[in-house]
Amino acid sequence: NFSKRLLESTAININNYSIDGGITVLNAELREPGSLVVLTTTYMTEGETYTLTVNNVESLDELVIAPNSQIQFTIQAFILANIGNPGAPGSVTDATGGFNLTGSGTNVLGNADQFVFNYLERQDDFDLKIRLDGFSMADVWAKAGLMARESVDRASRFASVTATPSVSGSFFQARTTVGGQAIQEGSFPVSYPSTWLRLQRSGDTFLGYASPDGQNWSKLGQENLLGAQRPMLVGLFVSSASFAQAVTVGFRDLAEATGEPVGNVVLEREPLGPSNR
Repeated sequence: NFSKRLLESTAININNYSIDGGITVLNAELREPGSLVVLTTTYMTEGETYTLTVNNVESLDELVIAPNSQIQFTIQAFILANIGNPGAPGSVTDATGGFNLTGSGTNVLGNADQFVFNYLERQDDFDLKIRLDGFSMADVWAKAGLMARESVDRASRFASVTATPSVSGSFFQARTTVGGQAIQEGSFPVSYPSTWLRLQRSGDTFLGYASPDGQNWSKLGQENLLGAQRPMLVGLFVSSASFAQAVTVGFRDLAEATGEPVGNVVLEREPLGPSNR
């Protein structure tokens, strides 16, 4: 992520990027909003720390990044956890632009949860977005989305932004006390393969948003988890609303979100709802 929008010819030049440890940069892609560059590289080892060096990248207002600008990063692998021991253990398969997460579990609801969670540890504040490409046939209260959670305990505190397969739409959920009742806030329709979710952490405050395009966002809810732990477990989850019957959800384009969310999204069509016709 850069602080300014970039001149594309400099942003996509792979010769402007180098990574130590014998890693080769294979491709550089400039993505919206014009300040995010995604690098494709040769294989990097889990747990290893690398240094990225950037030169000659120029902004649209003709400012050039300082020579040999560097940042370090550590490769982490997602951890798959079956929270509350659902009847059909979870699994992950790779897909273009992301992966498919399969799992069961009675629900993320009440004072204890049962679901499949694919997560990383995040020490810092974050602002993440994800596109849900599809949701296999499931109960209308099956759930999937982004979650931040203090532990893998069933009764753990959490905040999540959640999508369902159809008319139940998407919403924000949180459990602010260990073993307390989960709170549900907001509503926004789903529209696969363009159901976008966004989850932010700023200190002890967690906010959830939904979007039809990944650019314009409608706020779903906000809660404070006072004294929220660092690190937290942050990742993607699936609950089928069934102990043993699994569902599969396509997660695509997971990325750090940029820019302030824009509210009051105007939909082109009325959301699906009950009808006697």
